[in-house]
Formats: sequence, structure tokens, C-alpha cells
Amino acid sequence: MKLLKKSRGFTLLEVLIVAVILSVMSFAIFAIMNVANLNYTNDLGLLNLHQQARMGMEWIVKEARQASFVNITNSSSVSINTPAATDIRYYLSNNALVRRDPNGVTKTIAHNISGLTFSHINKMFTVSITSSNTVMRTPLSFSLKQIVRLRNE
Repeated sequence: MKLLKKSRGFTLLEVLIVAVILSVMSFAIFAIMNVANLNYTNDLGLLNLHQQARMGMEWIVKEARQASFVNITNSSSVSINTPAATDIRYYLSNNALVRRDPNGVTKTIAHNISGLTFSHINKMFTVSITSSNTVMRTPLSFSLKQIVRLRNE
């Protein structure tokens, strides 16, 4: 009588090899997903910094173009007079760009602003804004500078 060897399952060695291969693949996929998530979070934080700096710059430049008078009280505070309103102030307070209108009403224009500088030479008004934040223990920073020609001075 012939003895036939019947295979009814996997050997212990085959199961261990498959388990090791799946573990390595799972670890690699997890590492890739972790890096992708970190990049996504950093990019989202940098995008937010861009938006905050540009929003602040847009407000200041819009009124500076109409300015009949610009008074820089210190390097991070400015008073702008336009034909429509006098003594519009922009300044930095607790990492926020603040606008105070002639009636004394203050409005926060942008958050995460770490630097704000103004300079005025002849009819050229320069605004520099730096926004910065820490996202997942990674420091992020974005700087924006614009030179505006004062039209009504």
C-alpha cells in the first residue's frame, strides 16, 4: 500500500515567515502615513501663516494707498490719515495685528504675527509682516514685505 502525504495546512515556519513579512509591511505603511500626516499638518500651518500675513498686509496697503499722511510712531506702529478718516492706527499686540479706527474701535486683523515694521521715505511706505507659529514642535515662519507709493501725500 502506498502512503500518500496529504497537506492539510501550513507549517509553523511558513506561518512565522508570513507574520514577519506582514509586520514589516505594516510598519512601512505606518511610517509612510506618519510622514504624510506630518507634512500635511506643517503645510496647513504654513498656509494659515500665509493667509494671516496677507490679510494683514491687504488691510494696511489698502488704506496706505489712499493716505494723505503717514506717521510712524515707532517701528511697529503707524497712524494713517486718509481722505475718509484720520488717525487710523495699526499696531502689534500679543502676536496680533490690530487696527484702531478714529472712533477708538479696535479690530484684530491677523493672528500669529510675530513681527511688524514700517518705514516711510519720501512717498514710499514700506510694510513688513512676519507671521510665525509652532506646529507639531516644528517652528514655521513666513515674511511678507510690500512697498506702497502714497497717492495723496
